[in-house]
Amino acid sequence: MPSVLNGSRVARFHESNLPGSAWDVLEPILTNTAGAVALRIQRELVDLGRLIPETDAGNALRASLKDLADMHKKNIEFLKGNLGMDEQRQRLKETEKQVHQLSKQIHELRVPFGMRVKSWFGLR
Repeated sequence: MPSVLNGSRVARFHESNLPGSAWDVLEPILTNTAGAVALRIQRELVDLGRLIPETDAGNALRASLKDLADMHKKNIEFLKGNLGMDEQRQRLKETEKQVHQLSKQIHELRVPFGMRVKSWFGLR
């Protein structure tokens, strides 16, 4: 098989030799494990036995959700100070609903204390 960019390869599939040709195309892909790289979240979940909220990705998600919730809370305060029109009241209700949903998601990303204690002793 000719080599292309960054180690990729081109293979020809011959319909006349259907099973054999398919395996000729697939075999180099299946046997090439040298390029397999585990993602950080995979290492954290599998090798370190962490729960998703304990991973760097979980922490980043929680921080992003908190920032978004804070932004919505500021918007609520602004809308409360400028109430008067029905449109602003509707926007206020929608924003309050979004903050409630974000707060719920942030809470769900927390690891309960009991599970943290279990993880300290390797009990999951």
